[in-house]
Amino acid sequence: MILIYPISSISLPNIALGKAAYQSSTYSSLTGAEKAVDGLKSNLSYNGGQCAVSGSREKTALWRVDLGDISTIQNITIYYMTENQAWGASNGFTGVFVGFYVYVSNTTNKDDGQLCFHDNEHFNPSTIPAVLTLNCTLQGRYVIYYNERTDGQPAYYYEYAGTNLCEFEIYGCQQGFYGVNCTSTCPDNCVSDLCELVTGSCFQCAVGYRGPRCDIECDGGMYGQDCSNTCGSCLNSRQCHHINGSCQQGCGPGYQGDKCTEECNGGTYGQDCGYACGLCINSRQCHHINGSCLQGCGSGYQGDKCTEVTSLSAKQQSCENSIYISAGVSAIIVIVGTILNLLIWKRKHHMLKNSSKNITNSHVLDKQDKNIPSTYAELGDVDKQHTYDNIHHYSEANYSK
Repeated sequence: MILIYPISSISLPNIALGKAAYQSSTYSSLTGAEKAVDGLKSNLSYNGGQCAVSGSREKTALWRVDLGDISTIQNITIYYMTENQAWGASNGFTGVFVGFYVYVSNTTNKDDGQLCFHDNEHFNPSTIPAVLTLNCTLQGRYVIYYNERTDGQPAYYYEYAGTNLCEFEIYGCQQGFYGVNCTSTCPDNCVSDLCELVTGSCFQCAVGYRGPRCDIECDGGMYGQDCSNTCGSCLNSRQCHHINGSCQQGCGPGYQGDKCTEECNGGTYGQDCGYACGLCINSRQCHHINGSCLQGCGSGYQGDKCTEVTSLSAKQQSCENSIYISAGVSAIIVIVGTILNLLIWKRKHHMLKNSSKNITNSHVLDKQDKNIPSTYAELGDVDKQHTYDNIHHYSEANYSK
């Protein structure tokens, strides 16, 4: 499809007029790059001093204009050098013009930019117009005209490339403006402050906004660039932040993180991931929202959340408890028995010790007893005789009276 259109229906300025220009080579001082943006186009010949002409016998030719800042372009009109002769196949400059490229770029390198138009055999020397308008709705700082001659080119191409631009008009608005004579400002949320020149619609909205004028915040559970990202599980299904997707009121049950896109883990579930999972089989994570163990319970537990002890497990536990109690009682009996035996042993040992002492004392007393009777006997005999004597004397006394 050939992109040839009339100038926009609204009045737009020629934003290339008087701007800095450059070309890869220059034929003479009369044909500098600035001649293509001086606003003069009444004399379309080499000697008229109004055309930019590159050096001769070159296989490539490049010309560019610096618009000063990123601008929005509506269309471009090119006035080609005709030598003020009838234009057509008989005019030798038509064979130089065909095959050209136009790029719009934010750098001086055409390969960094976007292709506005390439005459890829759209025209031939009989059909290419001397004044050509291209619809080129692009944004950029540099507009670059380029032509080349390579092997295998069509036979009607002239052998060498050239610029031969008498005027290169660019209609549009500089960054931030649109409308008649660029008197209106683009909406606030247009990316790079660029908008469509007639309606003011944004080419692209800033992150978090939508609509032709980018004045509507993302909603309906969406956020981000072009409102193309889905919100996470915000609390009570509230809208996340339209720009960064964060859930400002917190997360719904089972989710965590600024955007509430991370499921609870680490053995937790529920609101704020504040509940501990039951004993799921193989210690697997329970359901992040309701805590159920989807693969079943570990040994000894039952229920959706595996928090209930099974009846068998309870019996086993009871049995184990009985064993533990019996073992405990037995241990206590053994300990008490040991203590009693120790006390008894100590008592017997004490008694035996005392008994031994008594036996020793008894032995001593026996010896003493054997000696005592002798003494007593002697004393008895003495006393007895003495007593008799006393009685005898007493009796005699009484009788003598």
